[in-house]
Amino acid sequence: MTSTTIGLPVTTTWDTLQRTRNEAAVGILAGGLSTEAADVRHASLRALAGRGEESAATAIILHWKKYNQRDLEFLRTHRRGLHRACEQLLMAGTY
Repeated sequence: MTSTTIGLPVTTTWDTLQRTRNEAAVGILAGGLSTEAADVRHASLRALAGRGEESAATAIILHWKKYNQRDLEFLRTHRRGLHRACEQLLMAGTY
């Protein structure tokens, strides 16, 4: 039995998911936040942070326990929108 390793998608894939106005991209990128593959998780995180939508910020917050030190360092300098999304989660009392 052979093993297949899936590499990281090319840069243009991440750029497209970050820039598209299609809201479905948020769900795709949010799925990447749950992976144990640090490079995929970080690329998903970067793309979500670049989207600027509240749904993207919410996805980032809801996956907080998955992040490693590299991810957290990135978020320290790219926290735009996280405050509002966090406030909305607290006000709603649910996620």
